[in-house]
Amino acid sequence: MSNSAAYEWSYVDVEAERRRELRAQLAQETARSHHLRGQAKSLRRAYRTAKIDVDVITVPASADSTELALALDSARRINQQAEAELSRAAADVWSLVPAETEERPTARPATARASAGDGRTARGGEERAAQVRAA
Repeated sequence: MSNSAAYEWSYVDVEAERRRELRAQLAQETARSHHLRGQAKSLRRAYRTAKIDVDVITVPASADSTELALALDSARRINQQAEAELSRAAADVWSLVPAETEERPTARPATARASAGDGRTARGGEERAAQVRAA
């Protein structure tokens, strides 16, 4: 029997389990930070919005549970701020009305290509037929 099985949970086991849980939660927040950073970059690239910084929190491997808990709280706070900034920037982008231009493009009839068919356009063929009839 292992020590923890014989004596239920020892303090060392509880601390190790707590660190594992905190590291797993911190890994989720880090993944969320990377995802938010990617969204911010794509929003900036596509719509030329203001730059949104998303910091990623790291901790050393030897960190105890209090350091991990502080880092986790900090990462959550940073991610929430970045998410709020990102949603504001996205709302600003979607609320922009395209500027009305003074000069609107006018619709024109398409000109027939000279290479269409055997080199004659329908309009050109009708004109030639009218000329032949008139002559």
